[in-house]
Amino acid sequence: MRQKRSHIAIWPAGLLCLGGLVLAASPASTAAALRSPFRDLLRPGQRILVDVQQRVRDWQSAPQFQAEEYAELEKVRQDLASAELRERKLLAENATLQQERDTLQAELRIPIAKRGSLPLVVPNLLSANVLSKKTADHLRQAVAIDVGKRDAVDPLAYVLDGEQPLLDQGATTGIEAGQDVYSARNVIGRVDTVGRWTSSIRLITDPEYQALARLARKSDRGMLWGAAGRLEGDGAAHCRLRSIEATQLVSVGDLVFSVQGDGALPHPMFYGRVIEAELRPGAVEWDIRIEPAGKLDALRSVHVLRQSLNPLRMMAQ
Repeated sequence: MRQKRSHIAIWPAGLLCLGGLVLAASPASTAAALRSPFRDLLRPGQRILVDVQQRVRDWQSAPQFQAEEYAELEKVRQDLASAELRERKLLAENATLQQERDTLQAELRIPIAKRGSLPLVVPNLLSANVLSKKTADHLRQAVAIDVGKRDAVDPLAYVLDGEQPLLDQGATTGIEAGQDVYSARNVIGRVDTVGRWTSSIRLITDPEYQALARLARKSDRGMLWGAAGRLEGDGAAHCRLRSIEATQLVSVGDLVFSVQGDGALPHPMFYGRVIEAELRPGAVEWDIRIEPAGKLDALRSVHVLRQSLNPLRMMAQ
């Protein structure tokens, strides 16, 4: 079968060769007469050959993509997709920062005091020692015995009831119920009961303790202040921050500071850090748990914030 096909394929070439020999051997007049028909016969084949040659040249001149080039193109596509994803994340972070900026501008407009004005009331910190539990128990027992023996000892001179920490300062040094108690920059609690010589502290972990507090977080641009809520003790070793709306930004690790008030210290004091922040489905506010910054079970000395008339204001009158 293959031999027959090869013979068939050879016939056209043989005929062409034979035609060429006939033209070569023919007289000039005969060759001239046959040359034009023979040329017309060969013209379609010549056109096909020229077209094939042109197609081959076009194919050779076209750019050829190798496997390495296809791999490089795929890597470029992946890098482009990653860049688009990073751009979307940056746009989301930018929107969050703009929201924080707007919140700060709306909530933290600090009034600027007029030049030359002096506040009437200024803060005054009083140092006080925290009595050890053994000393406090002994004092309570001794005073109770003396009161039972004679009426000479005034029971109001000392704080006798409760298991709250006791201070060695009382009414004679200007201590009053409700005054804030600090250890360095940390909020410890508030004066609860006051005697003549001693007073007790209601710690920030006490379930009856409540105060305003504000969220904050550190950034490269400084401290970013967040929403304010109501801080209260949980009765154990931590605090809760209430009334923070679900639309606010809250994260574990956020800081919690006091809210400045009239006559308070010129800077906020530190409560602690957020250790749990949960937003339950359908809830309208966050459930936030705070770890106090102060070591409440190892207190030795504290400062009680009192308020007094500004002596410079008095002198200016």
